[in-house]
Amino acid sequence: MLTISAKELRINLSEYLKRAMAGEEIEVIYHSKPAVKLLSATHQTHGNAPEVIKAIRDYNQKVKSVSSSIDPITSVKEQYHAMLDQDSKYQGR
Repeated sequence: MLTISAKELRINLSEYLKRAMAGEEIEVIYHSKPAVKLLSATHQTHGNAPEVIKAIRDYNQKVKSVSSSIDPITSVKEQYHAMLDQDSKYQGR
């Protein structure tokens, strides 16, 4: 994978677009941090993309089904003390 700066991308945009469309992955650094990757919209770099998409959808369904026991009305302090009151380790103190 080729890594370039955002300034280099601005200067030679058409060259890097052609390279990305040919299948090359190009990572763009902005403010010393990886910002984006240029990939061809038609070129598939990973043969297991359908499996990855299915795994992400399954995970999202799993996360949606988890319910929270946190009461949004009571304060965090009250919830913390209620949790301690229920813990046998702190009983009788």
